[in-house]
Amino acid sequence: MYRFMSKVVWSLTFLSMLLVMSGCGEDRAGNSSVTGENVKGVVERDSDGDGIIDDDEINIYGTNPSRADSDGDGLTDGQEIRIYNTNPTNPDTDGDCLLDSFEILQYETNATNKDTDGDSVADGIEIYSYNLDYNITCIGSPETLTNGFNPNPAIDNIPANGTDVINALDPNNHKDSDGDGLSDSAENFYGTNPLLDDSDLDGLKDGEEIHVYDTNATHPDTDGDGLKDGEEIHTYDTNATNPDTDGDCLLDSFEILNYETNATNTDTDGDKIEDGIEIYSYGIDVNKTCLLVPETIATGFNPAPARSNGVALINALDPNTDKDSDGDGLSDADEIFYGTNPLLDDSDLDGLKDGEEIHTYDTNATNPDTDGDGLKDGEEVHTYDTNATNPDTDGDCLLDSFEILNYETNATNADTDGDTVDDGVEIYSYGVDINRTCLSSPETIATGFNPAPAISTFPNQPTTLINALNPKNHKDSDGDGLSDLDEIAYGTNPLSDDTDLDGLKDGEELHTYDTNATNSDTDGDGLKDGEEVHTYDTNATNPDTDNDGLTDGEEIHTYDTNVTNPDTDNDGLEDGKEIKTYESNATNPDTDNDGLKDGDEVNTHGQTPRKKIQIVMD
Repeated sequence: MYRFMSKVVWSLTFLSMLLVMSGCGEDRAGNSSVTGENVKGVVERDSDGDGIIDDDEINIYGTNPSRADSDGDGLTDGQEIRIYNTNPTNPDTDGDCLLDSFEILQYETNATNKDTDGDSVADGIEIYSYNLDYNITCIGSPETLTNGFNPNPAIDNIPANGTDVINALDPNNHKDSDGDGLSDSAENFYGTNPLLDDSDLDGLKDGEEIHVYDTNATHPDTDGDGLKDGEEIHTYDTNATNPDTDGDCLLDSFEILNYETNATNTDTDGDKIEDGIEIYSYGIDVNKTCLLVPETIATGFNPAPARSNGVALINALDPNTDKDSDGDGLSDADEIFYGTNPLLDDSDLDGLKDGEEIHTYDTNATNPDTDGDGLKDGEEVHTYDTNATNPDTDGDCLLDSFEILNYETNATNADTDGDTVDDGVEIYSYGVDINRTCLSSPETIATGFNPAPAISTFPNQPTTLINALNPKNHKDSDGDGLSDLDEIAYGTNPLSDDTDLDGLKDGEELHTYDTNATNSDTDGDGLKDGEEVHTYDTNATNPDTDNDGLTDGEEIHTYDTNVTNPDTDNDGLEDGKEIKTYESNATNPDTDNDGLKDGDEVNTHGQTPRKKIQIVMD
């Protein structure tokens, strides 16, 4: 203690002398200057009195000329540069997490060597221990200056004062007081007790936990599985860092203490069913996903195991325990897995045994109508020969139950009456191509039947237009040459022979003239389709029958020209050119009465016929 205090006194005296000398403003030649004027040469200023002139601080050392201790480590820049050879711009020159001043003035360690005694342990670790890896992260609460010194070092380095554990000056001072394989310094580092070889009383020495098993030497159950680390390693041969050593979704302690299964083998009885499935069944594939509600420790044991071995239907210790209590083809174990009743051979009462549903028909043994089509699975399989997993077996856009119970059509044949029209088209018509796209508003189940079929097909009902049971039932109610079925398909009115009132029957339009039966003027020329066909003998699908540049409607209603002759007056000019280009009379070959036909004037003489007022006909 005396030696340490002497050094502190010497250091303070030295600092006082430096301060006095620096206050004199002495330059390099030893000449004083209080006025800042040159007496024997250039005056070199030391603004902060740290013993280093301002120019050198700026240009050589990179220190702050207005701050005596640039890096705030408790040593002036002059001390660091001229006495201790430390870095005046880094408070911890050697990077050992100790301030340079503390190393030099308190700990007597080398501030330029992070391992003063060469024992491969950094000085900061030997001085401080805060349970963290100092090689990676410096002290959590770093050293700070209070009045120029550390008021409360974690461990002092003053010899023989009763508080030493770690000595950064002695490479041989790695005492292991409890003989557990960890030095006292390491015990302080890891937070274990340097006077107890098994700090957490788990049956493993602290050194074994840290250096061999990678377990937590301050926690008796590293993986939280209910077994002490020592029990797992020395007694049960389980992994003390994995709560489920064999990965069967059962905690090691529960396998050993509750279920008596092998915690290192996922299938204790070798029956190809994992212990977790045999102990717990939550309706999930435990081979892929562990328990939705995993086992947890409560006061050291499982307070409510899903099924104890005393009352088990499933026994993870007996490979032959595959009892089928109800004789439905599913073992009791499988029934619990699939959620069926192990005491009822047909759990959903659909007419199929549970085993048939699971292994043969791939139906849902807990839902009587797997595909939701209104028929029980057993009815579909044994009675109607329909597909119990497809609500529309024949793909005609009619639910199987509706075909069988409502429409009396064949649910396994899309065209019951063989008329090349699908049953769905004959029953429903929604303006879509049902051969390619099913109903926009598909059939749905309401109390087991279709509450409002689009068109009834039961015999002798007045609403029947289309009958999916009769291939010859193509009634033409309005006598227009289109069957009611075709009318519904084309969007025409099956009760009106001329849907668009254009003078042509719907059948004529579709089968003879190729016109639109729902548009009275197919070509948009101002003439109804019937007028074009029956009155003017024009083409109802071409707005300019004679291709003279005038629509048929213009020729008839406006210009009184011949709708089937492009040159009505035979003057060598087409009607459209006479009217729209030359403004001549398309019904008079010599508009200006000059003895030359309009065509000769234009084509031979390059003249334009004299304009004449055109007579507009109603």
